[in-house]
Amino acid sequence: MNRQPAVFVDSVYLIATYDLLDQWSEAAERLTDLFTSRPLVTTDGVFGEFLAHCSRFRPSRRRGAVQYVQELRSSQRIEVVELTSDLVNEGLAAYAGEFLYSRLSLHDCVSILVMRKRGITDALTADREFSLAGINVLMQAPTARS
Repeated sequence: MNRQPAVFVDSVYLIATYDLLDQWSEAAERLTDLFTSRPLVTTDGVFGEFLAHCSRFRPSRRRGAVQYVQELRSSQRIEVVELTSDLVNEGLAAYAGEFLYSRLSLHDCVSILVMRKRGITDALTADREFSLAGINVLMQAPTARS
């Protein structure tokens, strides 16, 4: 069986697919169809970042965001990695060590560790800082038309 390599789903992608007014919405839409056959991986921390972003929305959109997370968590298509104490501690070590001089958040560091452990090199994100860890940042800004 020729299994496609997994793709990591970052909060930037979740925000862009949920909030159609987001600056990255078009880029996310272009990528969604390309990755229908590849397994997806994310973490509970990514969902936390997504919901933190959605906290500024009105109550009905916040409820919708929770439903979106619940649907993703129950989907067979996406593996959700639990934030264990060990994983958070490893993330803290990376945050204070390897990525001390970057703009990566703790959750970004944890995400990178998860990707490394699973051999994932592609991320549905626009966060250029992921490239510091050798991750392919898949969301690109649209090119200007003349």
